[in-house]
Amino acid sequence: MARTSHFRFHDIDSILVEDNDSMFIVPKSKKDIIKLRPYFFDRDFMLNYDNGFKMKSYAFIERMQLEPDSQIRLYPQYIIRDSNKSKYTHFEVIGDAIDDFFSPAKYFYKRAKKEEISDFECLYHSIFVDDWGFKFEGHKVKVFLSFGNILQRGIASDLKLHARLTVRFFRTSDIQFIYRLYSLIVRFIKIIRFEVSWGSFCVDLYDEEKGKKSYNGRLIDYSLQTVKFNRGMLDMNYTCYEPYIQRFLQFAADNPDYTFNHYPSDSVRFLGRHYSSLDFISIFTAFEKECSSNPELFEKVDASDMNCVREKLLNLIDENDSLAMSDDEKAFVNHAKERIKQLGTQYGQKRKIVNAYQVMKRSLDSSIEHIFILPEFRRKGHLDDKDIKEVAKVLSEQRGKIAHGTSFDGFSDMDARRIKFLEILTHAMMLKRLGLDYPDIERIIGAVFSCNYIVFNEQFS
Repeated sequence: MARTSHFRFHDIDSILVEDNDSMFIVPKSKKDIIKLRPYFFDRDFMLNYDNGFKMKSYAFIERMQLEPDSQIRLYPQYIIRDSNKSKYTHFEVIGDAIDDFFSPAKYFYKRAKKEEISDFECLYHSIFVDDWGFKFEGHKVKVFLSFGNILQRGIASDLKLHARLTVRFFRTSDIQFIYRLYSLIVRFIKIIRFEVSWGSFCVDLYDEEKGKKSYNGRLIDYSLQTVKFNRGMLDMNYTCYEPYIQRFLQFAADNPDYTFNHYPSDSVRFLGRHYSSLDFISIFTAFEKECSSNPELFEKVDASDMNCVREKLLNLIDENDSLAMSDDEKAFVNHAKERIKQLGTQYGQKRKIVNAYQVMKRSLDSSIEHIFILPEFRRKGHLDDKDIKEVAKVLSEQRGKIAHGTSFDGFSDMDARRIKFLEILTHAMMLKRLGLDYPDIERIIGAVFSCNYIVFNEQFS
């Protein structure tokens, strides 16, 4: 059902119409549409309005568009709807991906195996499970995990036992800070599940003053309206990641520009036909990003052996009479000197792969035989120098061909195994940047990519 609000838009009496996922501004007088013409191209602004019942709403509008019937169509990024106060202290999030990852059923099953648990009243009460603290934009934030409170929303409840994340922060009226913090939670869920399809989230906002908690609106993220939900792998759940949750949250807070182009978009990638050239380039780009994000570990080069030769070459160039050179010749010589200074101090793509494997092999070696599973490889244990150099050579050559527009006929199943190796290596490097030790990285990549049985054996031993 459409919602209407009466307000003044740039001093023009107007009606705001909200109908499902559409928003329109309709001037009460059609003649006034001309007065709004200077604002048709406004972008990224906050629109404040109320519904007539002393409830305020806030919409962040990305752009506007004039429709043929004298309506202005709005494209919101998000809306905070029906707030009766201007301050917020926390919000609660439930959703498909949160239920899938934190899984109340798996939690209680694991807990029942360790201890006898008494019945708890889950209709109107919740059970506290865990909490984590981290820093976001210089402020302390606390996240609490709980199960229960099924009838919290009364007759509007969906009668499901949800995992609920409560995100607490300093009392604020900064709407955009709240949205950025909410986006951090979405980013955290995507990173930890290694999945870009997270379904829908329900985000309720609250204010708490003098110990009294009051409902203060709902955040509606319009970017989630068409996002589907894919259930995660069996081992990728809270019980596997429990020791690392705080680090994943802090990583999500510290990396707001983290990209997910290299994540699988639809299904498990195993055979050559599962990878497109865009998938491969995205994985390779993510790999190089991880190298540059931790250069001391993955790009540090010992160039001491080359220093003597480099100095001789530079001295020979300097001995030439630069006064007799034209400006173009001087520019060429200066460019050549800069390139000589760089030679031997940087890794090429092939060498980066070899070096990254050497750094990360303690967390990868138990997975090698399950990555290179085809009989043509017959790899077990660690890759020796010849093997890793051959894998790196093929990957870097394929990357070069695709990047430079050479004819490409698709990947073979053997190619797919090499790409899968690079994909797993990249994820392991990200986990290393996140702060995990090698045995922990080994556990996680086994759960994410089903390339070892460490977590499986822990669960069924």
